[in-house]
Amino acid sequence: MRTAVQNRDRPPALSGRFLLIFLPLITLLVAIGVSHYYAEMRLARVSLESNEIQNVALAQKGITSEMRAVISDLTFLAKLNELWGLLDDPNNDSARQNLSQEFLYFSEKKGIYDQIRFLSADGMEIIRINYNQGQPHIVEQSQLQNKSDRYYFKEAMAQDIGGVYMSPFDLNVEDGQVENPFRPVIRFATPLFNSQGEKRGVLMFNFRGERLLQSFHLAAPNIDDHLNLINAKGYWLSGPRPEDEWGFFMGRKRSFSETFPAAWQRILNENSGSFVTKEGLFTFTTIYPMVSVMEFYANAGMGSISSIFEGYQDNEPHFWKTVSHVPTPILNATSQSFFRQNLLLYSLAGLFYWRDPLSLPRQAFASNSKRRKKALSVATVTHWKTCNCRQSPWMRKVSLLSAMIAC
Repeated sequence: MRTAVQNRDRPPALSGRFLLIFLPLITLLVAIGVSHYYAEMRLARVSLESNEIQNVALAQKGITSEMRAVISDLTFLAKLNELWGLLDDPNNDSARQNLSQEFLYFSEKKGIYDQIRFLSADGMEIIRINYNQGQPHIVEQSQLQNKSDRYYFKEAMAQDIGGVYMSPFDLNVEDGQVENPFRPVIRFATPLFNSQGEKRGVLMFNFRGERLLQSFHLAAPNIDDHLNLINAKGYWLSGPRPEDEWGFFMGRKRSFSETFPAAWQRILNENSGSFVTKEGLFTFTTIYPMVSVMEFYANAGMGSISSIFEGYQDNEPHFWKTVSHVPTPILNATSQSFFRQNLLLYSLAGLFYWRDPLSLPRQAFASNSKRRKKALSVATVTHWKTCNCRQSPWMRKVSLLSAMIAC
């Protein structure tokens, strides 16, 4: 009899009702989670790309600003009265001494030029100031050299009035050997003319390349750990790994173009952009250093520069590529961060959904059981009150069972 009652007390089709309620809810939760994930990933990617583009542009600006400052210094010194006096009278020793002092003072205050030189039309150094690691000095006349056979002197002398020459960005060489530690250098020069319009020589700066690279990195500190400056051949001028830099000058094969060949082809063929490969996110822009200087002077209405020659004997275009590279593991870290931040949230939501559909049929079943037990109690009492007490014990049991079944 108890077994029959217990069987009646079990909730009919409980598992069916559970699945009917739980499955739609959990499906909705999964759909919300997936949608949330992809929305977060898109937002993170857009934010990252925007940040990289902005910082790459800042790095480019850091370089072009330095270039403009160098050209400004060059054209300023080329207009000194003391220089004009020496150009009109090369034998004027007083003018030479005065000009040497002006160059020395300028070198000390600027601190960005390894050498400042005035060379005659035949290539002989008339004045040379060596920066000497922060201790600038005037080189004695007995130590001055003839540079007529150097390519940079020939190309600088070939410029017209107002023209500017810029050498390739490479490492300084002394006595046929690359200086160690490396000393990056770019030579800037402009031809000099006397009051009669005769070409009398060249004013030349040896610009300290490390200053340019410092400005490059300081302009974009947020991406400094993955920022690259690449030359037109695909070699690192600056990068996260110092051992990769200046490979073209040292005869090393490793280069950016060899390490990331597919990415380099796209970077080489486009002026700027951002794209993702299996190697990560690449964001880049192109620097045409002297073109940007010419545009600056033209827009500012400054007529000091008539032309610019970039000293590449192979006549290839002179440009650098500013490239930020965010490796794939860093990109994937965004996805991992999402799961770390939201796993608990969705786990709690899933637990709530699990408990909620289960509690509904259980509560209904418990309520029905209470009603049945109450009805059974009332029926039993009523039976004993209304039955004939003189009935036999066997008949009383039959009557009680009938009352329980009726409940």
